[in-house]
Amino acid sequence: MKQIKYWFLILGLCMVEFLHAQINPRVTAYIEQYKELAMQEMIRTGVPASIKLAQGILESQFGESELAVKANNHFGIKCKTEWTGGRIFKDDDAKNECFRAYDDAASSYQDHSNFLKTRAHYAFLFQLDPTDYQAWAHGLKKAGYATLPTYPQRLIKVIEDYNLQTFTLLAISRSQQSDFAKNESKVVDKQVDTIVSKEEEAVEEANVIEEEPTTKVVEEVKVPELQNMSAPSKSNAVEEKKRNYPTGIFVINHARVVYVESGTSLLSVARQHDIAMAKLIEFNDNQLPEILEKDCLVFLEKKLKKGSVESFVADESCSLFDVAQKTGVRLDVLSEINKKQISAQVRVGEKILLRTPSEKSKSVK
Repeated sequence: MKQIKYWFLILGLCMVEFLHAQINPRVTAYIEQYKELAMQEMIRTGVPASIKLAQGILESQFGESELAVKANNHFGIKCKTEWTGGRIFKDDDAKNECFRAYDDAASSYQDHSNFLKTRAHYAFLFQLDPTDYQAWAHGLKKAGYATLPTYPQRLIKVIEDYNLQTFTLLAISRSQQSDFAKNESKVVDKQVDTIVSKEEEAVEEANVIEEEPTTKVVEEVKVPELQNMSAPSKSNAVEEKKRNYPTGIFVINHARVVYVESGTSLLSVARQHDIAMAKLIEFNDNQLPEILEKDCLVFLEKKLKKGSVESFVADESCSLFDVAQKTGVRLDVLSEINKKQISAQVRVGEKILLRTPSEKSKSVK
């Protein structure tokens, strides 16, 4: 009889664990509602989107806590002496404590970012890798954000259970694309200014000619159309060589990979091959944009730390990341072996080591 009770107890505990492991639809609804805000704030201030969403979920009970419902306070931030906005009072560590009240959830998300960004004891967090959510989780506890001993573990569990790292990586990708677009815009603006300047000079010259008594016919000055200047001219650019790769999944250096056309959404590739978006981005060294800007190789599993051959010789100018994709070797490893920055460019004819000297004679594992 005792054995039967024992097994029923074990079964009960297993069921509890199983239920706890289930995805809560109210949490997923919260994530869907606030993921854009979290990514926008990461781009603005550097607070990882995964951390912000996880804190929002825990602190606001996925938007259903009294503070969230009555005061739009999603992060449990108390008034402090400098706060001049709305207030709500609630028992917490002490009775009738003052908490900040906001007009909307967006204001709460923004204030949370500012709160972390402007306080000296949180400054060390922004020296951490934004993708290292574990370090951020433990850092928040160390800095005194919460008194609960298991606060870091709870944040980490939420991030991993709901794959929140995806939004950190997406925010990084968007930020990089935004920087690229700004640089492109500066180039276009400069070209447009040049054209406008030439047009003004041409008009002035035409006016001078009109004023002079002459029988000559002044030819019309044609100015290039501005709508054709939406992107920098590529007439002198070296056209990227097209390479033939198999259709569908194939293997490079023991890792599965596909060749994907430009304009394809990375998310669609992840869904097509049933891979978590965060993992797909990680498999490709966190270098691929959300929307692919050129035809490229996309790895569907983790690349190896060493190549199938000793070295690679570039037959065209490319980035170190391009070499990593062509050879199926991790970018961070290539960077370390060759003493190059991750963002480094590789010259035509340059030799890139794919193994450390001590591994040249070893077989690939």
